[in-house]
Amino acid sequence: MQKNPSRKAVNLSFLWGIKAGFYMILLTLLLYFVTGSGYRPVPVWNHFLLLFIMFIAINSLKKKVYKGYLSFKQCYISGLIIGIVVAFIFGIYMFIHTSFIDKQLIINNIAANEKALSQYLSGTELQNKISVLKENTNSFSIAIKATIELILISIFLPLLVSIFLKKE
Repeated sequence: MQKNPSRKAVNLSFLWGIKAGFYMILLTLLLYFVTGSGYRPVPVWNHFLLLFIMFIAINSLKKKVYKGYLSFKQCYISGLIIGIVVAFIFGIYMFIHTSFIDKQLIINNIAANEKALSQYLSGTELQNKISVLKENTNSFSIAIKATIELILISIFLPLLVSIFLKKE
């Protein structure tokens, strides 16, 4: 009995999401060891990597599962699945990364936000915002931020990929 192409596409999209998450973790570790601690939980290069992997994955699905004909909806859903899987894998990794590997990332993140806030606020209002920022910035909040950022990016990246790969 042959599997439903949609079910097979979901399974393959999930596997591609796991692969993409692994590659993003490797890229983040590489950037950490080459450049040192950063100040952004999700480097911009990870967004380009996710776009590239989505393009390869959806093109592969188009050829293997859908035999060359892929609707915009099928393409978008596959990309969204890949992105959401990546977001959760990378969010878990960011918790581990900021807890054990790069504790300086939290300090750098607070310093970058403090610098940005100081351009618009001053005095006690600035001090209040900074103290709230210091209290609320921890490994868990960084992981949540990274997950949400990647989910939001994952809503738009499949649209871009779908424009180029769909074929009805």
